[in-house]
Amino acid sequence: MKAGERLRVIATDIGAFIDIPVYCSISQNILIHTTETEDNLIFIIKKNGHPSSNILDNRKVPAIKQ
Repeated sequence: MKAGERLRVIATDIGAFIDIPVYCSISQNILIHTTETEDNLIFIIKKNGHPSSNILDNRKVPAIKQ
């Protein structure tokens, strides 16, 4: 995805109410909107435009000692 593009996620698991916001926080993408219908949970996520803001990309991995 390119910066600024939006993704619609449709989930049926109630745990998504926890998982999706946590994912957005970790990835530093933006949770735009959440909707609950009778059968689904719908999330709109906007792709963050700053590649260096992704926590996982900036993580320092220690060298493996052999």
